[in-house]
Amino acid sequence: MPDSRKMGRVFGCLVVLALACSGMHAADDAVRVIRVFDADTILVELADGRHESVRLLGVDAPEVKGYRDAEPGGEEAKARARELLGSEPVRLETDDTADERDIYGRLLRYVRLPDGRDLGRTLIEDGYARAYRRFTYGRKVEYLSHESQAREQHRGLWAEGKQGP
Repeated sequence: MPDSRKMGRVFGCLVVLALACSGMHAADDAVRVIRVFDADTILVELADGRHESVRLLGVDAPEVKGYRDAEPGGEEAKARARELLGSEPVRLETDDTADERDIYGRLLRYVRLPDGRDLGRTLIEDGYARAYRRFTYGRKVEYLSHESQAREQHRGLWAEGKQGP
């Protein structure tokens, strides 16, 4: 094997190792969104055809009727999530600092939209969800900062006359 090919493989292994050691998240295969339960829980079809419920990591959106007790802004937040998700495949991203699944068996993942944006961050920035405070996850400080800005700027469900998500 030529030296350049060996070096390329070594470099590739080092990149993977560096990502693993840094707690960064790797993108899983693209998945198709089948259903939006509410703004922080979706059903996806994996590349192998299996269906999995996914709970957005670090996101706490208002509940909708039928899933749990409805909360103010739940339907609005769900509509915003649906709009952002669209019909194109999305990517699920893991976080080495967070659990793999929640107590209900749902995958805990970040969702990368087709345009590259982080769905959870976007929902929080737009004021349709809060940053989850209870558990550890890698983007917690970032998400809390975006929530604070959304509140201060009265975006989405934080708009004047609304209670917030």
